[in-house]
Amino acid sequence: MIIEKIVFLNKNKKYSIFFSNGTGVEVVEDTLVKFNLYKGMEIEDDEISNIRKQNQKFEAANSVFRYIQNKKTVREVKDYLSKKGYDEDIVELTSNYLIEKGYIDDKKYASAFVHDKLKINKYGRNKIKNHLLMHGIDKDLAEIAVLDLDEDIEFENLKLHAQKKFNTLKKDHNTKSKLINHLIYKGYQYDMIKEILKEFDFKYDR
Repeated sequence: MIIEKIVFLNKNKKYSIFFSNGTGVEVVEDTLVKFNLYKGMEIEDDEISNIRKQNQKFEAANSVFRYIQNKKTVREVKDYLSKKGYDEDIVELTSNYLIEKGYIDDKKYASAFVHDKLKINKYGRNKIKNHLLMHGIDKDLAEIAVLDLDEDIEFENLKLHAQKKFNTLKKDHNTKSKLINHLIYKGYQYDMIKEILKEFDFKYDR
């Protein structure tokens, strides 16, 4: 089968390829380049299926680029493509392509996420880890990411949260337990919380 004509479709920035057997296919420029398609080129019938599949991969990748500019995990990208209606094999093919190109990287995502949640949101490591898992980060990778967390900054954040919450609480027999529950909710470990509690005067516990 011979490529008889290639026409650029300016409206959707694709190319129409017409074959000698009367069939045709629309492809994006990445597909044209990958297979080095040109007028007069001979193509085996079974190669058309591969061209179509690879073209779907490039189309899926193009559709997701704006989405991943806001930093997404591999699982989030897969979910996005699935909701767009792409078949499972195209979802996997596209995800692997984006990983190979470095457009999505769960390790870098996790590292940046830990940094932001620690310094901007001032979460404790437990809450940061749980949020990583919610975004689809592998459990082992999430644990490694929070291991690199700056403990000095985390402790200063804990002090800030503790003092702020303590100032708003009614001082009674429940003050201490309410403060502990609040700090646990913020993601701090109990051993660290116990250290910070020494700085407060819980007079009703005497």
